[in-house]
Amino acid sequence: MVGDIQSVNPAWTSTMGWTAEDTIGRNIMEFVAPEDREAGAAGMAQLGSGVPVIEFENTFATKSGERRRISWTTVPEDGRLYGFGRDITAETAAADALAAAEEALRQSQKMEAVGQLTGGIAHDFNNLLQGITGSLDLVQKRIGQGRIGDLDRFITGAMTSAQRAAALTHRLLAFSRRQPLDPRPVRANPLITSMEDCCAGRWGSASSWNSCLPRNCG
Repeated sequence: MVGDIQSVNPAWTSTMGWTAEDTIGRNIMEFVAPEDREAGAAGMAQLGSGVPVIEFENTFATKSGERRRISWTTVPEDGRLYGFGRDITAETAAADALAAAEEALRQSQKMEAVGQLTGGIAHDFNNLLQGITGSLDLVQKRIGQGRIGDLDRFITGAMTSAQRAAALTHRLLAFSRRQPLDPRPVRANPLITSMEDCCAGRWGSASSWNSCLPRNCG
């Protein structure tokens, strides 16, 4: 039967714990770890067809029940299979640890990017909310003073900021669904005109003036 063991060298015993008496006469697949036998069977089928197997990795069970990762180079010759195995358990563990560390780093970088994005979005929404609350505050004051003649422009300012907030929300939702964005040019003159009261210092302190400058306007 393909894979029946006829002889082993001392390295097999020192690595796997199985003596020559434990091994000779049994099939090599008996020593393959159960979770890797399907892959091992595919390798044996290839050898059975006369095709060498080069650097074929498989997991073997030691006599004590441990798992060892072995890289095999096996060639068929004169009706026999000659296999040379190299224990790569430590190399595999090191590669897995490196991959885990790289994945942890990627996750950390993602979280940092999300934090920066969240901060930028919060800043933008704060600007837009200042435009809304600032306009409504002026409307309230004018009504309290009985000055209702020019309320429309403050209401319009609040509506403009609300529309910009809605546009920003739309862009964020499109990004979350990976939809293509629809960038549009900004008409600078109307935008600056809408900020006239801010720039003229009519909305209070310098901090209020700074807060109503939008960073992203669509």
